[in-house]
Amino acid sequence: MRKLIIILIITLSFSSCNEYQKALKSEDIGLKFKKGEELYDAGKYAKANRLFEQIIPQYRGKPQAEKLMYLNADATYQMEQYYISRLSF
Repeated sequence: MRKLIIILIITLSFSSCNEYQKALKSEDIGLKFKKGEELYDAGKYAKANRLFEQIIPQYRGKPQAEKLMYLNADATYQMEQYYISRLSF
């Protein structure tokens, strides 16, 4: 019974990381934006920031760019990287 619980916990931890890794390696910028928003809302600012940094160039000049730039700057601020955040706002 104990082994079953341990295996279940390990499986769940790998599956949650797997979604982030899939988004990180994906070429789909919509998926990256959506996953970045989910991570941002969950308070996982470093992971969200990493996804946002990958897709900022593709969103320049588009309507979603303003929201993306704000979320990226705020995620950087929440990670207490104030100098970098200041440049992003």
